[in-house]
Amino acid sequence: YEVKRMSFNSDFFNEISPVIVKNGLLFCSDRRFSVIKDRTAFDGHRLFNIYLAERKDSSDWRKAKELKSERNALFNNGPLSLTPDGKTVYFTSEIETGTAAKKKNFKNHSGIFIAELSGTDLVSLRPFKYNNSYYEVGQPSVSSDGKYLFFASDMPGGQGGSDLFYCELINGEWSTPVNLGAKVNSSGAENYPYIHPSGRLYLTSNRSGGIGNLDIYSTSLSKGIWEDPVLLPEPINSTADDFAIVAEDDLQKGYFSSNRRRSDDIYMFASTIIRKASCDTLVENSY
Repeated sequence: YEVKRMSFNSDFFNEISPVIVKNGLLFCSDRRFSVIKDRTAFDGHRLFNIYLAERKDSSDWRKAKELKSERNALFNNGPLSLTPDGKTVYFTSEIETGTAAKKKNFKNHSGIFIAELSGTDLVSLRPFKYNNSYYEVGQPSVSSDGKYLFFASDMPGGQGGSDLFYCELINGEWSTPVNLGAKVNSSGAENYPYIHPSGRLYLTSNRSGGIGNLDIYSTSLSKGIWEDPVLLPEPINSTADDFAIVAEDDLQKGYFSSNRRRSDDIYMFASTIIRKASCDTLVENSY
């Protein structure tokens, strides 16, 4: 693979968690509202929000546009995932929004929120039914058929710092979260799940045996059992933190986050092996 830093990254702020959409990418960034207006939480930490970068042509990108919602000014938004129809967004944000959240020593927890995407506005926000004020729930990934929701959480009963879970959509409701088990989760922290249309699950982990502190792994179901996660090769993984990968349907190109420079940025990876989509009919040569 070849790896390239995307042109819409900022020079001093962080860009993470890309999501592939028609003619562009959604991603999260803690960049400023404007040159003079900053965005910080009650405790002074920088806030992330969701942006849309559209393609200008095959090699260049337009200036990123911010997605607006009622949570923009005071709370984090993202990472996120889109439903197959592109109309509904599942994203991470803080649970507590009342008076308690305004106290600097208050420990807010993240949860998953669901919203409808109207242009560049997130509307009709509502919470995920399994959010909890005692632990973190976030980093959602909806399967390409819309039937499964994967996410990360440090809820009790896990293998380590944070584990990956999934819910199944049954009669319009998400089922009770299921831990992916000790095959996928480790005594470390597993985050940023991404379920590819092929059924392959990508994840980020700080488990031992990697190349850097955070590395990207992949696993697949085999006869109903998740296989041992496989470390992705360089140059996707590096001695830096590499995380939050997504890929095109054919797995020949995709995007991921890395801090291999001075801040978190989004990079594109592309296969250097030329694969033909279709070939001429093979004909025997009769000499």
